[in-house]
Amino acid sequence: MEAGAARELAAATGLNGLPLEYTRSLDFTDQRGLRVRQFVFTVVVPDGTPVALSPDHDDYRWAPADGLPPTSDGQRTVIEWLAGRLALSGWRPVGGYIGTIARPSSYGCFLVTDPQGRVLGMRSTVNPGVWNFPRGKVEVGERLDEAAARELREETGLLVGAEDLRLVHTVQVRQGWDGQGPFLLSVFLATAWCGELTNTEPDKHLAVTWSPADALPLPMFPTAHAALGFYLSGGRGFSTHGWDEEPFDPGALVGA
Repeated sequence: MEAGAARELAAATGLNGLPLEYTRSLDFTDQRGLRVRQFVFTVVVPDGTPVALSPDHDDYRWAPADGLPPTSDGQRTVIEWLAGRLALSGWRPVGGYIGTIARPSSYGCFLVTDPQGRVLGMRSTVNPGVWNFPRGKVEVGERLDEAAARELREETGLLVGAEDLRLVHTVQVRQGWDGQGPFLLSVFLATAWCGELTNTEPDKHLAVTWSPADALPLPMFPTAHAALGFYLSGGRGFSTHGWDEEPFDPGALVGA
């Protein structure tokens, strides 16, 4: 566990070779309503130590415990506990806390339809019972359409050329269900492919199946559900999620 924490710290910030101390674990309910256990490590960073951010982050800052930038509820729980511990005798933080500002992520999503008009759906092991479409994050230096084709192959075994994809919808999401910030969801349509449908990642998906477009399994993530609705109705090719003035719950599901 400590090795994994050190690896993540080094990958995100370039901070290598610093001793980590395991302090405790924290249990909380995330924005999906799931119980999460977060393991907390502390590390002392000497003044003047250079920070080299990963390509997933735009900037970083050192901040006092009472002047932290906005963060997720889970991170806030961790920070509040650490702030209390740092008030104890013998603790003297050097510099403060380091916070990173993530770039808006890009995701490629697939609407795969067969000659019968059915849509391909997947049920995740991370969110048991919740359905989604094949999708995945675009890697650094990767084209969006190629990333979508790669994710479809990795998750379902179906092969499709990037040049055969049609972009049918884009969703600008203000806050994802995981509380990790904004992202753009680009939805591609695939009507022809090679290969046999297979659940190639059973550790990530409980089921991969065809469903009629007018009788989709629920609950479903609202971004996927909205994208399909816009496409089937011939509606606008762009939508937003979480940008309205009405109260917004990133963890809300359609049909829950």
